[in-house]
Amino acid sequence: MDTKRKKKMEEKIINDVIRKYGSVIDLKETPFVIVEIIRNFKSRFDGPDGGSPPGGVGGVGGPHSDEFHSIKNSDILKEILKLSKEIKLISKKLNG
Repeated sequence: MDTKRKKKMEEKIINDVIRKYGSVIDLKETPFVIVEIIRNFKSRFDGPDGGSPPGGVGGVGGPHSDEFHSIKNSDILKEILKLSKEIKLISKKLNG
C-alpha cells in the first residue's frame, strides 16, 4: 500500500473513532474504551484478508508461530499507551 493511501485510510479510521467515541477520551474514567477501540478497528489496519500471507494459509506470523506466542502484556500495554497519546494529540489538533 502506498504512503498516501495508507495515510488516507488511517485518517478515516481516526475520524471514525472520533465519531464513535468523541474527540476526548478519559482513560481514567473509562479505561476499557481503548481496548474496545483496538478490538473494533484492528482489522482495518490488517487489511482486507486479516493480514494473512498470500493464499491465506499458514506462514510466518500465523496463530501458531513463535512470534504470536511471544507477545507479552507489557508489549500490548505499550502499544495501547502509544495509541492513547496519538488520540490525545489528534484531539488537541482538532480542538485547537
